Amino acid sequence: MEILSPAALTFVLTIVANIAIAAFVYANNPKHATNRMFFALCASVSIWLTTMLATSVRAFDPWYLMLARSTLVFATPMNVLFFLFARTVPDDKPGLGRKGRAILFASAGAVAAIVASPLAFSGLRMFEGLPEPIPGPALPLFGIFSICLNIAAVVTMFKKTHRATGDRRLQLRLVMLGILLMFGLIFGTIFVPVLLLGDPAFVPLAPLYVLLFTGFTGYAIFKRKMLDVKIVAAEMISAALLLINAVQIFLAGSFLDFGFRVVTFLFVGVFVVMLIHSVRAEVERRDMLQKLSAQLAEANAHLQEVDKLKSEFISIASHQLRTPISVIKGYLSLLLEGAYGACTPIATEKIRQMFAMNERLVHMVNNMLNVSRIEKDKIEFNCASFDVGDLIRQTIGELTLTAEKKGLTLAFASPPAKPVRVFADPERLREVLGNLIDNAIKYSESGNIELRLKTRAKDGVAVITIKDQGLGMSPEDQKHVFEKFFRAKEPAVAHQAGTGLGLYICARFLRGMGGDIWIESSEFGKGSTFAIGIPLREGVQCALRDDPS
Repeated sequence: MEILSPAALTFVLTIVANIAIAAFVYANNPKHATNRMFFALCASVSIWLTTMLATSVRAFDPWYLMLARSTLVFATPMNVLFFLFARTVPDDKPGLGRKGRAILFASAGAVAAIVASPLAFSGLRMFEGLPEPIPGPALPLFGIFSICLNIAAVVTMFKKTHRATGDRRLQLRLVMLGILLMFGLIFGTIFVPVLLLGDPAFVPLAPLYVLLFTGFTGYAIFKRKMLDVKIVAAEMISAALLLINAVQIFLAGSFLDFGFRVVTFLFVGVFVVMLIHSVRAEVERRDMLQKLSAQLAEANAHLQEVDKLKSEFISIASHQLRTPISVIKGYLSLLLEGAYGACTPIATEKIRQMFAMNERLVHMVNNMLNVSRIEKDKIEFNCASFDVGDLIRQTIGELTLTAEKKGLTLAFASPPAKPVRVFADPERLREVLGNLIDNAIKYSESGNIELRLKTRAKDGVAVITIKDQGLGMSPEDQKHVFEKFFRAKEPAVAHQAGTGLGLYICARFLRGMGGDIWIESSEFGKGSTFAIGIPLREGVQCALRDDPS
């Protein structure tokens, strides 16, 4: 091979590119252990490639035996450095201790001394006019030493990549890709064709395969904040394709062949540009989606934190309000009973109004405390079997006076002849019924409020309906009526005092007891019918919402 032949030019370009990559990475951070190890590895590879180039130059034939032995001598520390690099990347400290490195280099020194002697290549012989080294007895030792170190390096990289996460994993995967491409191409295009077919056509490309490894690895080390591995892989493979096609131009045997290879190079260039553009666009879209997803998750976490703080505030405020409200209620009761002397009729009426407002405030505080307990999962249900008909009558009795003051009729329509026993917490169910009846009274100006009770034996539940002739709700409001803090937007409904917690608490209480709540019918301006389902026996879970019957 002549010094300026295409094959020799491939070696020279590879050596120069390899040194440039090593210098660039080292200059970026000369104190980093990975950078220093990579620089040493690249320097060793460049020296080895230089000796390989020298053996192919006919002008150096008188020194061929010495150069052949030199290729083994310089390959020995190269294999050691490859293993040490695999142990180190991408950390800032050597992956092997001083003692381990000393033993490894001592072993490498011994192997290098042996392969530098006639034990590796005992002499030369001429084959088809070209010198060829004669293998010696120690050559297998070099082979075993090199193969073991390379296998150990690849296994180490596989383990590191498998355990790594985030940017570190992308970095290691890129290095692994360079290693696999180098060994895969050497095995597939050089080792197998030469061994099985005797075809050495791709042997001159061996330096380019080595450059794939150093290129991928150098990029991975330099790019601490890794780009997507798809972009990097596309760029590096594209660069390799362009370089290989560029080298092929110099190997043209005729003017026509030269023109064909130039056209091929141009087509490959266009394809490479389109490929990289497509990959970048895809990755940018994915990155944008990931960023939006991360922002959404962050916003959601912030909202959850705000909701938690709000609930804690409500809990603390409610507990602090409970005591003074109870004291006010006590004094107002004493005033109404005449414990501090007789009051004038006007004063008595004002005290009654104050008492009613205080009762509303008590109800509001109790609702907020219930919400706080629900969100902290501190609501306990003491479920038992009891006659739900008696509970309905008692609740109606407690609220009849309030309904009559507004000119409303509150009744238990068509009560069943036999007791209907349900399995629930009677106190919690009383709160639910009281809340639903109170809402019916609040949002009704005239007419009747009817409660009905029926059983669904096939479902194992009792269903209580509360029907009023009040304001009703729009279809849009019905979708959100059981949500926390929801208030209807219609002025006629919105002006009513309330926190928007009553129906939310009813729903949570009922589902905690295995029941359910839903709206059977509601039309704005024509009233509403709410329904609740309660299990007839323990272990039944009802889900009757939106049941048409």
